[in-house]
Amino acid sequence: MRLIRFAMDLTKISASEFGRIQALLQRKGKLQDEIRSIDSELASIQSGTPAASKPGRKPGRAPGRPKKSAPKAPAPKAKSKPGKRGKRGAVKDSIIKILKAAGPEGLTAREVADKLKAKPINIATWFSSTGKLISQIKAGANGKRVWVEGTAPAEAPAAPAETAEAPASTN
Repeated sequence: MRLIRFAMDLTKISASEFGRIQALLQRKGKLQDEIRSIDSELASIQSGTPAASKPGRKPGRAPGRPKKSAPKAPAPKAKSKPGKRGKRGAVKDSIIKILKAAGPEGLTAREVADKLKAKPINIATWFSSTGKLISQIKAGANGKRVWVEGTAPAEAPAAPAETAEAPASTN
């Protein structure tokens, strides 16, 4: 670490101020090292040569463990299209349309997923969460879902009619 000359009388500095100055000088030295590292990376980018790697082992690798022979090429990432999300409720509308077209035979979640080009687990999850709130979608035989027209939304059960006769009035 470099020593910096101060234009003050060191005999008039208290111990707490001296400790503070020492801590600031250490912090300044670390920051200067970081700036040199950044400058080196920038210079390597400008010149087109790779930057020198830092000495020492890679984090997470146990000491003495041999290095891997050849790094594998990373798998290509799927390119996401920002702002290309579907319209809200589009999945619901698509599933209802497909179920209506299937008629009384109905379709399984896998068959609906194949038609929508979606993952079957996503469609099965949709049926078990959102789909169960739609009263026209009924569970058919063999795990099939059926669209039943004219089904009214679920209503609260009516109050039971009184079966006991009222006592006769004595007038």
